[in-house]
Amino acid sequence: MSRFKFLFQNSLIFAVSNFASKILGFLMIPLYTRVLSKEDFGSVDLIIFSIGLMLPILTLSISESIIRFTIDDKEDKKQVFSFGIKIHLCAYLVLLCFLPIILKIPLIKDYVFWFYAIFFIQSMNLYFNMFTRGLKKIKLIGITGLVQTIVTVFSNIILLVVFDFGIEGFLISILLANTVALLVIYFGANLVDFMSLKKTNKRLTKEILKYSIPLMPTRTSWWFNNYSNKYIVANFYGIAELGLFAAASRVPSILITFQGIFIQAWEISALGEYNKKDGVFFFSKIYNLYNFVLLSGCSLLIMFIKPISGFMFGPEFIDAWRLVPFLLVAVVFGGLIGFFNTINMAKKKTNALILPVLIGASIGVIINLFFVPEFGAMAASVSVVISYFVIWLMRLINARKYMKLEINYLRDVFSYLIVLFQAIYTIWFDFDVISIIMLVCFIFILLINIKTIIYIYKYLRDKYLNKEQN
Repeated sequence: MSRFKFLFQNSLIFAVSNFASKILGFLMIPLYTRVLSKEDFGSVDLIIFSIGLMLPILTLSISESIIRFTIDDKEDKKQVFSFGIKIHLCAYLVLLCFLPIILKIPLIKDYVFWFYAIFFIQSMNLYFNMFTRGLKKIKLIGITGLVQTIVTVFSNIILLVVFDFGIEGFLISILLANTVALLVIYFGANLVDFMSLKKTNKRLTKEILKYSIPLMPTRTSWWFNNYSNKYIVANFYGIAELGLFAAASRVPSILITFQGIFIQAWEISALGEYNKKDGVFFFSKIYNLYNFVLLSGCSLLIMFIKPISGFMFGPEFIDAWRLVPFLLVAVVFGGLIGFFNTINMAKKKTNALILPVLIGASIGVIINLFFVPEFGAMAASVSVVISYFVIWLMRLINARKYMKLEINYLRDVFSYLIVLFQAIYTIWFDFDVISIIMLVCFIFILLINIKTIIYIYKYLRDKYLNKEQN
């Protein structure tokens, strides 16, 4: 199987999984913004954030690193899997020790049982998922994502609409969906066969921790970078304003879904292709294609943001659309950062991932502290773009130490300026219909990336059209 076909096939499988978990989740936003108040939506967002913030710290980011060692045929997969389980159990015990402190946190203390239950099940579900991905059982990952989404959708409808359980219903739905997904992947991958009570050998323990521990501050900084602005918004403007920002953050999930589909499939390909002779050519082609899709998707979504928001948001959330354009631009840089991360993963240089995120997160926090009190959630949206741009630039410079990709920087910078202009123009002029200027910008994106479009066309023509003719 060719490497392009392998990447495409895995992307297709992850697309099914992510369509289920992300796109249908995206389509649930109209339900959430109609059955939950802005305050409830903001409260749920902070609870989920708190769990996400603690996960990489307490589990030492073991889920993020385990795929690297599972995919390596030289390693004993039983020892790899069992070591990760031990880390997760220790993490939960540590979290239990912090119960007296957690009970003092206003938003969490009323839902402390669900907080602990979601932390445990969600962390184990993520770990099982990453380990199974390392086993290259990609179809099972797709099935699990589909099942998880079905459970999420139906439980949301029953708990939020039929029984009107509010925040508690939302949290129960998350717990239920993760539990079912965990069981599907555990039995589907026969993970019981990888359980071992034997002590993990010192060499493997040292290598896994050396790889995963640098990811801990990196992932924590990512979460802090993405969500600290929400705490600041809540502090200065209240939970209602946070609810608007949280709702706006859901709209870019269309683009984030594609990003997630690609990166999940790309990680597997990148780890296998990095050391090959023409690795630079392959990485460069994929980067340019990925960059183009992110840019064109961002441009298109900004152009249609008002119609999309009219469908997505309930009356109480209607002003959230103004926050979306900058968040979409941020997704472009976030996606490219994920691409460069795979180069470090392939080299096992995860320590190099820490500094850029720490700097980017610090810049984001400073911007938020200075400008959110004056400009509210809009400043928080802008800070995400600036923070992601800084991290992307530093990742790009760092990646060149290991692999000098063939990138047309002039074309890319011009493309980034176009989507940034679209974001500013859309917010400033607040038009109700599709703007001609927005359409012109989108066409410009296509024109300056015409070589990439031609490459895609020729590849599809040679692969499918000629095949049919023969």
